[in-house]
Amino acid sequence: MAWGFNDMPDQTGKLAVITGANSGIGYETARMLAAKNATVILACRNEMKGNEALLKIKEEYPEAEVKVELLDTSSLSSVRGFAKRFYDQYSKLDLLINNAGIFGGSTSITDDGLELHMATNYFGHFCLAGLLLNGLEAAGNARVIALSSQSHRGATIDFSTLNSDEKITPIKRYAKTKLAILIFSFELQRRLEEAGSSVISLAANPGTTSSALGKDSLLLDFLLNSKFATWIGISHSSEAGAVITLRAATDPDARGSIFYGPSGGGRNLTGPPELEEPSPKALDQSVAEKLWQVSEELTGIRYLSS
Repeated sequence: MAWGFNDMPDQTGKLAVITGANSGIGYETARMLAAKNATVILACRNEMKGNEALLKIKEEYPEAEVKVELLDTSSLSSVRGFAKRFYDQYSKLDLLINNAGIFGGSTSITDDGLELHMATNYFGHFCLAGLLLNGLEAAGNARVIALSSQSHRGATIDFSTLNSDEKITPIKRYAKTKLAILIFSFELQRRLEEAGSSVISLAANPGTTSSALGKDSLLLDFLLNSKFATWIGISHSSEAGAVITLRAATDPDARGSIFYGPSGGGRNLTGPPELEEPSPKALDQSVAEKLWQVSEELTGIRYLSS
């Protein structure tokens, strides 16, 4: 039987941080966690949009414990500032959902010397998990959820161009970031186990969802958001995508290194969550270890390393 919102346990007493929570899958994830009584932090780079999302959730669930905190995952100073403010207010964190992401548009090198898309989708989340690790450890049985994509299957990690603004197609650039965060998710679990931690790391592929992600591409916007796309089974709602994330975040039977994805349509693009087999490239141990080392060197944030 398909796993859905009604299978999600009550989240009373749980604290969740969701990056990019003002729209799309992130918003629906936050809304449904609030509906199940979690305290939810909407970690957004746009305060106005974050507050609009908060008001929508409060309209539906007036008693919900929801707040907005500024966080731009493309900026290491923003990630550090968010972590500092978090510890000023809280001592533990039950769920870290690394949802924020960008697709398309022009690329650039950030003030930290990082390629913009890789910084937003991967490096910022690598750093956030490390900076919030003490809070996750304090919660006991906490979870870190990485959002990947079916596109990771077409990507490779080439360390000579990992952090460059090379001229490649938007989908190739996006796929590379989604492979990197999936590799990170599995390697984080391995290192947590090695350290004897009770924190677990899981990943989710929410499928192809109707969202603002494709706003910079007319073709992608049509493929994601048109009624035709839903009708032929290549796109489903942000709410349906969020259910996949939420299974990773809340299913009591979930274990570290599990990867959930959509089960329907025959293309792994839509449908309720089920276990998904990642690309072998996501499980390459030598690449995972080097990616971790390079990530520490490029960001200056080091954790779970001997």
